[in-house]
This record gives sequence, structure tokens and C-alpha cells, in this order.
Amino acid sequence: MANLTSLRLFRMASISTRQLLDFFEGAPHLRQVTLFSCPLVPDNAQNRRLVSLTCLKSMSTLGPDVLSHLFDHLLIPVGAYSEIQVDLPIPSTEAAPPGFLITS
Repeated sequence: MANLTSLRLFRMASISTRQLLDFFEGAPHLRQVTLFSCPLVPDNAQNRRLVSLTCLKSMSTLGPDVLSHLFDHLLIPVGAYSEIQVDLPIPSTEAAPPGFLITS
């Protein structure tokens, strides 16, 4: 994987933090990373581990599981573009928060 420059993972089964960090270390030329709905399983043995993505130009993520476990372990270069998307549930009209006026 030494020449890999782009990685896209979409809706796969859960993956451990260690597995993803091992992959990043084995692909030092990654320029673009996209992780959508890929649940990460925390690995306590990785607590102090840092992986440098020196060639990274952009990273896009969707889902809170990716955010909470992955970014603590990555050294991302200054100037790299990062896009973080979060799906928020749409409130029903019956459970509208105070301050909202709902008319029919």
C-alpha cells in the first residue's frame, strides 16, 4: 500500500482504531481520506499512539464514531482540508422544542 494516495470507506462493518492506524502507517502517501459511516471500535492499547499523515490534503468524515476515536491519534499537516459531516435527526412537529411556532 506504499503508493496508495486515496482511501474511501463507506458503510463497512466496524473496524478497530488499531487496524485503521496500522493501515495509515502502511500508506504514507495518502492525500485524500473519506470515511462515511464506518463505526470505529476503540482500542485502549492505542491511547498514546500518534500517526502522521504528512501528505494529507483532504479528509472527509461522516458519523460521530469516526470523530471520537480517530482524530486523537492523527497528526494532520497544517493547511489540510477537513470536512466533518454529522447527521442530525429531524424533530417531529409533535416534539418541537419551546420557542418554535408550528401552524397548520
